[in-house]
Amino acid sequence: MYVAAGTTIVPDTDDDYEENDIRPQSHDLGTISTPETLALHLVDEADWFRFRIQGEGTNQSFVRLDFQTSAGDIDLGLYNSAGTLVRRSDSVSNVEQVSLNGLA
Repeated sequence: MYVAAGTTIVPDTDDDYEENDIRPQSHDLGTISTPETLALHLVDEADWFRFRIQGEGTNQSFVRLDFQTSAGDIDLGLYNSAGTLVRRSDSVSNVEQVSLNGLA
């Protein structure tokens, strides 16, 4: 699965996962089996990550972004390995979250 976050948060410097601005350059997080927390800085239009989960996702499995909309709005998209958008969160709150329930 691939996850993309984008648009307008602009800190002073980019994060340690660059260059991951397009899907073919996505940063590989490996197989996720426990909660992961990443400190991200989005200075450009998108950051891409790829990961796998062990088994099928449950109702407790999700990808979540917490941020301050006062610094800019972020949208979250979850894509399969073929590059097809599977889930999306594009609210105007300080949180974007997509469920992994039923996905493998």
